[in-house]
Amino acid sequence: MEFDKYTLLRKRTPQNKVDKKDEFAWCGTSTGDLMKVKLNFCKEDLKNSQPISTPSLVGCFAKHSPQKKRPLQPELWVVGVRSLLMLKDDLMVVGAGDGTIQLVRQQQVKINRLDKNVSHKLIIPTYPLFVPMKTCSVGALVTSMQFLFNKKRILVGTIKCEMLIIDFETFKVDLYLTCHTQAIYSLTFPNNYSDVFATSSKDDVRIWSVSMSRELLRIRVPNFTCSSVLFAPDGRNIITGWNDGNIRAFTPQSGRLVYTIHNAHNKGVTAMAMTSDCKKLVTGGLEGEVRIWQISRNVRSLWRVLKEHKGPVSSLDVSPDDTEAVSASTDGTCIIWDIVKAARLAILFSTTLFMCVKYHPNGCQLVTTGTNRQLGYWEVFDGSLVREIEGSKSAALNTLDISKNGLYMVTGGNDQYVKLWLYKEGYATHVGLGHGGIISAVKFSCDMKTLVSCSADGAIFIWKTPIETESESLKSQEKSEPKDNVAEEKIEKISSKQSVRSESRASDGKKIETEDDKKSLKNLSRSSSKVSAKSCKQDLQSNVRADDKSSGDSLDISDGGSIKCYCTQACTCENGKMSRPPEIKNASNISDDEPVKGQGSGARR
Repeated sequence: MEFDKYTLLRKRTPQNKVDKKDEFAWCGTSTGDLMKVKLNFCKEDLKNSQPISTPSLVGCFAKHSPQKKRPLQPELWVVGVRSLLMLKDDLMVVGAGDGTIQLVRQQQVKINRLDKNVSHKLIIPTYPLFVPMKTCSVGALVTSMQFLFNKKRILVGTIKCEMLIIDFETFKVDLYLTCHTQAIYSLTFPNNYSDVFATSSKDDVRIWSVSMSRELLRIRVPNFTCSSVLFAPDGRNIITGWNDGNIRAFTPQSGRLVYTIHNAHNKGVTAMAMTSDCKKLVTGGLEGEVRIWQISRNVRSLWRVLKEHKGPVSSLDVSPDDTEAVSASTDGTCIIWDIVKAARLAILFSTTLFMCVKYHPNGCQLVTTGTNRQLGYWEVFDGSLVREIEGSKSAALNTLDISKNGLYMVTGGNDQYVKLWLYKEGYATHVGLGHGGIISAVKFSCDMKTLVSCSADGAIFIWKTPIETESESLKSQEKSEPKDNVAEEKIEKISSKQSVRSESRASDGKKIETEDDKKSLKNLSRSSSKVSAKSCKQDLQSNVRADDKSSGDSLDISDGGSIKCYCTQACTCENGKMSRPPEIKNASNISDDEPVKGQGSGARR
């Protein structure tokens, strides 16, 4: 089917809405008014896309002026009409370019053009028609609107990559979803906390929640770009480096500015790292210098300046023992520094532009990435290259991170793939797809359950890692163990005792029954409810049969756990059975020569 200009009028777009009867179309303009067009379609033949006659313009309409002295002068929407929503009873929701969203209704005004006071006041061909009923602002140009929950909510999209929800009754605005509008340059997690992470971009630094996938805090510094961000190990500050050469620290709860280090680098801060005791801050700049700062509660002072790199410093990392630091540069070198003595320890050379470098958690090796598409393993002791792995077949690798246990690492690059690697084996186990831009930062959470990646198009992806942590592995082992181990141990102990007694009885040709035997039989009958009944009965029957052979007496265990009668004379029990063994006198009241009742003359206690 071929679409022409008349068919496009029927198509509902954010700036073009048609009523349900297909009689009129409302079109938003960049001048701030609404055009009403009569479509002239055939009402009987709905499949006919051609109008009966040429569509005609009814007129251009805007809002009524709030000034009573100028009732016929219309008020236009600022920066044009960007989105429309049609309602019943001549109601309409209008989204403007300045972020204003209004609920308006139509109100006709009779114009007497013969009146001399009116004719000269009509300057523009736009007539006042709409009266605002409710108004709110979303703070940015409105790109789209849509009703939700039976028209009780309005979902609004803005040019700042924000999605907001407006209550239709109260017109209260709530932020639903947002993201960066520019490229993301850095990503970091707090120390030993996995539900929050921070990202840096142009004009702002944002803190996000992993569980809710929402923004928690936004720190704005207009007209500047934050190139690096990190949480202080003690969690008190968020330290950020900016392209104006300043280092700014903020509180993570409120975003309040704590301190500023002015002119930290001449051409902008490009990388940062901090020791675990929060006393030293290592920074790298666009001019190639590495500077070490002493941080205290009231004083931030420059301690040493290390000048070796001839290009911008692209990455920094501090060793686990806080005695060394490594810096990567686009001049093709990585330098290992002694930050206690402020001296160079080793230099790593390669035919690449190093983009990222990380210490292994044991502190013995380094891993680097760069434009040569290789993952390099280096020895910290002498700076020698151990091995190289092809990280990508087509594009450079920009970033990497190593898990806390040192068994996995993740990479991202210009090929827009997020790859999970086994560190020792050196091959990728999983590949994440979905980014639409160059991946600029990746990071493991502290519990290694989630993985966050950022790209140059401002997107943030939260991945669920297939890594099984130590706590989860211990729980799985506990669940795999049988629950009836305790009952089985009791049965084994009792059966071993009875086997020993049966052997002694077989040698003497006598049968002895004590209170311990009675208790063991009762305990066995109770434990049969925890363990399977069949296996328990078989064990008991086998033990009893051994006793029967030695003594010659008969002993039977029924389903109810009753024992056969022990009467030597005429039986007085019901059905020849009794619910419990016969009573035995206390040992103190029985002499050594007196026979025990029910045991025969040969059995003595």
